[in-house]
Amino acid sequence: MDVGPTNDVIDTQGKIRDLYSEITPLPIHGDADDVSTLTNIVTIRENIMRISNLTADIAELKIDRTYQTSHENISGQ
Repeated sequence: MDVGPTNDVIDTQGKIRDLYSEITPLPIHGDADDVSTLTNIVTIRENIMRISNLTADIAELKIDRTYQTSHENISGQ
């Protein structure tokens, strides 16, 4: 079983972290509407990072399971 696409998911973590860093230093300016907007952006940023981390965890489990299944097939279990 090819784990290449699964490795791509894990490799994309770096791009997500870069995006997270770009969004992080947003300055607070203006009135209450701007604060509300900033709060929404921060919430979106945190959710993107959470989804990315969960996706990488799933990809790692997939790779582990693939290698485990492959090893079991080789050893005849």
